[in-house]
Amino acid sequence: MFRTMASAFLLVVVSSLFFGGCIRKSPSDLYESNSWSSMAQPATRFPYYPGEAEPRSSRACHDEWSAFGPGGQKYFVAVADTSTSPILWPSGLAQCTCPNGGSVCEMPSCDQSQGVCRKKIKIRCKATDTTCKPEFRGRTIVVQIRDICPKRHRVNQDANPQNCQGGDHIDIYRDLYTEMTGQGTSGANLNLEFSDADQSAPLGPDPVTPAQTPSQTSGQP
Repeated sequence: MFRTMASAFLLVVVSSLFFGGCIRKSPSDLYESNSWSSMAQPATRFPYYPGEAEPRSSRACHDEWSAFGPGGQKYFVAVADTSTSPILWPSGLAQCTCPNGGSVCEMPSCDQSQGVCRKKIKIRCKATDTTCKPEFRGRTIVVQIRDICPKRHRVNQDANPQNCQGGDHIDIYRDLYTEMTGQGTSGANLNLEFSDADQSAPLGPDPVTPAQTPSQTSGQP
């Protein structure tokens, strides 16, 4: 009897050590991903109007910037309500609607109850995208969803080209756009990929793994 109990206790201890070690995450684990998807169209930047102040109360996610923690004033994105990937848009969540039930309006109403706001995702410029600075090509960046880009918003439908009108898409905050490209605060030309993120990962670029060059991702020497 004593031998059986001792064996059981030893099994519990060994299992705890083994599995406890398995779930610990190194800094690089928070940024690694085996599955990346492409956006339906190049990402643009927001706010969309020159000189627009932040924060502003018309955002779909109404939390103050301070609620997003360190990095929350730069590393965030707006997700299109046309996105079909559950990484970007929860399955079953309806698109934003117009008050009059129409197909276009100035201020669509968006349901925030199903985990869109605050969710972290990973993005990266494609390794061949020369719009991004070399150090950001293929480099993982953890960002947080802070806004929604509604298909029915008049600004998105009147834009040329139209914005957020179909498929997986995000807009990135203008300061992050500038950091990634070295350009000004206007543009709609970033070819991004996205992936799911560990929700405990800090916001910002991967500090561990260097960016990939086009030759590294294509398998060329």
